[in-house]
Amino acid sequence: MAPSTGQRLDWEVVFGRKAPVVLDLGAGEGSFSLAYSVRHPGKNIMAVERKAERARKAASRAQRLGLDHVKVLHCDIGYFLRCFVPPSSIWEIHLLFPDPWPKRRHAKRRLITPAFVSDVVLALLPGGFVRFVTDQAFYFEQAVEHFGRQKELQPEKEEVGSFPPSKFETIFLAQGLPVYRAIWRKIGGVLEQELPCALSGISVR
Repeated sequence: MAPSTGQRLDWEVVFGRKAPVVLDLGAGEGSFSLAYSVRHPGKNIMAVERKAERARKAASRAQRLGLDHVKVLHCDIGYFLRCFVPPSSIWEIHLLFPDPWPKRRHAKRRLITPAFVSDVVLALLPGGFVRFVTDQAFYFEQAVEHFGRQKELQPEKEEVGSFPPSKFETIFLAQGLPVYRAIWRKIGGVLEQELPCALSGISVR
């Protein structure tokens, strides 16, 4: 499906059923989304990936495995979250190893910014959570700072084994490299805001 610009998604229509919605933002070829969906058949998983070839591979893998509760969407992550996700409609958001853009001149390209974090808070249901995993210490510290400014979010400790590893997590851990992780749970509600939406359409497979 391809919603028109500015049209908020109806999750029950997208998935054909009513169930908690999980977003995997920057899903790559779907390693985490597919593994998590097998563990949680009662949840609807939306895997969002901005690179078309990766999105196609993830969609193909989900189809081969018969995972009807997994949808793959080719779209810019920030644009999707801001313009297509209804406020207070998401139970979980997973941000796994987004590109850190370590050079200072590329900082504006980083996914996790104060504006993006505000959109995350708006999207989450009270009681829902956002989870961030990275191998970059400086990016982790930056994320902790941005998410920590949100009074609606409360940090939690991730229990070992709670989530299947993503492709990058498996690679880094096998190499003995550090992996940094954090979870913030939404403890309050926020009002819907009118946010500017411009730009392209999106495609869901």
